[in-house]
Amino acid sequence: MVDASTNPSSDEDRRDWARPDPEGDPWHQYWDPAESPEADDRRARLTRIRTAVYLISAPTAVVLSLIIGTPYSAAVSCLSSIGALIRIRVAGQRSRAFLFTGLAFTLVLAVIATVRIVPYLHGDGGAFALRTGDCFNRPETGAGTGFETGKLVAVACTQPHNAEIVGSASAIDESATSPTKYPGTTRLSGLAATRCHSVSRAYVLDPLSLPPGTQLRWYLPREPQWQSNASIVCVLAADQPTLTRSVREDATDVDDAQLDFLVAIRDFDDAVSVLDSLGPAPSWKDLRPALEAAAEAHGTMWNHLVLSSWPSTVAPDMTRLTSSVQAADAVWQQASGATDPADALGLVS
Repeated sequence: MVDASTNPSSDEDRRDWARPDPEGDPWHQYWDPAESPEADDRRARLTRIRTAVYLISAPTAVVLSLIIGTPYSAAVSCLSSIGALIRIRVAGQRSRAFLFTGLAFTLVLAVIATVRIVPYLHGDGGAFALRTGDCFNRPETGAGTGFETGKLVAVACTQPHNAEIVGSASAIDESATSPTKYPGTTRLSGLAATRCHSVSRAYVLDPLSLPPGTQLRWYLPREPQWQSNASIVCVLAADQPTLTRSVREDATDVDDAQLDFLVAIRDFDDAVSVLDSLGPAPSWKDLRPALEAAAEAHGTMWNHLVLSSWPSTVAPDMTRLTSSVQAADAVWQQASGATDPADALGLVS
């Protein structure tokens, strides 16, 4: 005889038989894997592992943020800490206490990172908070370059001041073994001397227009600023706040003819300045490359002057200047090919 409960005779009986028991599976009253001691042990071990990993990784992330100079990773670490508290099911008050201790440590380090780094990024970074063309008063006067010594405030260039931002240059040394690593003050100063000169010459096309006593200065990034702002701020500064105008003289405030002329003579003026800096009796080792550079710049200047179109008001003067430059070019080429320093200097003096 067949039991209807195990072999339903109708479709309705089969559907009733297939429905789950509203009281649940009767076998669960004898064995529930979620409530077994082995499952509790596994959860406890997993919790301890997660807690240990968090206690190591979260403070490490903040310490790294202090080293590389970005407070934002500290903020991310804090958020992940809060997420860990929500997601990790802590077994026992001891693990919970450890987790809260790690979060507190993370928050403390995040505050330290923020206090140490953020001022350089949001207005208290001295020269790094100013922009090209801003005039200001340097807290230190006289010779010397390097780090800013206090907060710098921009003033109107028509007011007495002693410095002006002329631009910025990259502080990364591409020739170094590790270009992204902080190179140190000595190497940064060497980069600044070369790169700020180029920045300044683009900002002031005619150095003769600079007020007397104005010299090139620069501000270097400190190591905590390196990852967020690896740049050098270039400055033209005087010893005293005697400047009452902007020293800027580039394409923004000269006409086309003036710009053509200043660009034409710029490289040659620089080359002559290098020759003058060698003194009255330079060594042939120093003099020869300087003469070659000056001769090449002189030829480039002549080409610029010849190829430029000059307004009728200055065309006669520029024609006479171009003729004299052409005549002098042969002399410079002869000096660059000389074999004796006295003969070379005699030609160009």
